[in-house]
Amino acid sequence: MKNFYRLSPREAFQYFVHHQNEVVPAGNSGKIAVSVIIAPEPDKEFHPAIILGEVENNIRKRAYKDVTAAVLLHLENALHEVSVPRSGETQVIYANENFSALVTLPIESCPEVSVGTHFDTRPLIKARQQTKRYYILVISKKKIRLIEAIEDEPVQEIRDSNFPFIWEDYHVMDHEKPDQDVLTDKMIKEFFNISDKRFQKYLHINSFPIVLTGDVKMMAYYTEMMDDDKLLIGKIPGNYINKSVGEIVEHVYPVVQAYNDKKDAESMRIIHTALAAGKLITDRDEIARLAMTGNTQILFVGENYSLRGKMAGTYLIPDKQGEDDPDSTELISDMIAYVQKNGGKVIFVSDEAFSPCRGMALIKRY
Repeated sequence: MKNFYRLSPREAFQYFVHHQNEVVPAGNSGKIAVSVIIAPEPDKEFHPAIILGEVENNIRKRAYKDVTAAVLLHLENALHEVSVPRSGETQVIYANENFSALVTLPIESCPEVSVGTHFDTRPLIKARQQTKRYYILVISKKKIRLIEAIEDEPVQEIRDSNFPFIWEDYHVMDHEKPDQDVLTDKMIKEFFNISDKRFQKYLHINSFPIVLTGDVKMMAYYTEMMDDDKLLIGKIPGNYINKSVGEIVEHVYPVVQAYNDKKDAESMRIIHTALAAGKLITDRDEIARLAMTGNTQILFVGENYSLRGKMAGTYLIPDKQGEDDPDSTELISDMIAYVQKNGGKVIFVSDEAFSPCRGMALIKRY
């Protein structure tokens, strides 16, 4: 049996972020965790053999021969399943001696191979927290459209057996009958309830933020019927049901942009409050020590910040510029694993908002 799994972003987050220490117990030198981040590279072909060779050279000095062979076999199985991701997407392989898994994520990343005692969960957490890619539900009392967009660009309008969703019975109702308004409202709510059940299938794959557009009353009804409105980041009143996808995204994007700015501002407010209270740490070695010893409330990381090197106890030894040390690991990923193991929180912040903190900052518990 291949023991290969193709996972949705939601499934991968649950398994590798929530249960990382059950999958690969931290500190067990006999356990090897391989993470391969695959991203589109202009004018560069994808070569599985090069990745296999790099991983093999790296793990031979870390593990016994039988472990090395098992890891490489599972990695090779996953590499055969890779299709080079589209622009704006990343594929990640996770492999150890027992299995391999492949997940496609709706974020941009840099290609990277990492071997260590923890899986590199940064892409999964970024994908979970990202708000640049989003869903738009275009609502009317007769029809619902579902659009996916990234920033100010449409990705696609969903056209399948679920969407657009049209209420076929609306036109055959007698809207002149007494009490028909009450009955109609109840039926509209049921129409929205069924629509939300259909929508959950897409949210199960990618939990993108949601923006509603439509009549104020209809949006209120739809919100009432949603299973979970935690992903709802904005509502735009107006009749957009017959607008083009481009026009709809053009009207929605400023709301998404304002939400993202507000989210970054809230992170920086928390950081400045912690600084005033003497609880903010920006020294890298001290961040590593607090992360490993469980004294972390929140670890903030710049969304594109990377730090490769080795750990000596609780001290970081970053790679020198241009150095390619096969013993190096992605230190940010290691610190994230320790923080989450000890019940801390990890938040990625846009590089623009986070520049004063030089890539990462930590708020200690006490």
